Amino acid sequence: MLVQQVFDDGKPPQQRYWKIRQLAPGRYGGTMSDAAGPVLIEEIGGRYHFKFRMKGSLSVDQWLTPTAQGNSAKSELTVRKFGFRVASSVGVVHRLPA
Repeated sequence: MLVQQVFDDGKPPQQRYWKIRQLAPGRYGGTMSDAAGPVLIEEIGGRYHFKFRMKGSLSVDQWLTPTAQGNSAKSELTVRKFGFRVASSVGVVHRLPA
């Protein structure tokens, strides 16, 4: 299980819980505590493409591009509702020391 710390401006930190397993080479599936259904992940050219739905008919499309050091990744995320983009973000995901 992966525990993700989420820091949003003006809100207290929250945790998300991920369970991911490999389905086939370059394909993964699993669950995330905030998702309303399964999470599907494809590895494409060294990047990871996440697709999942959230409550409120929101569809999430996220690309993670790991850095060469392997301790962080660029995140590009788009949220759609009824096919219309309602939010997007670009950020960095960091791996914390154990």
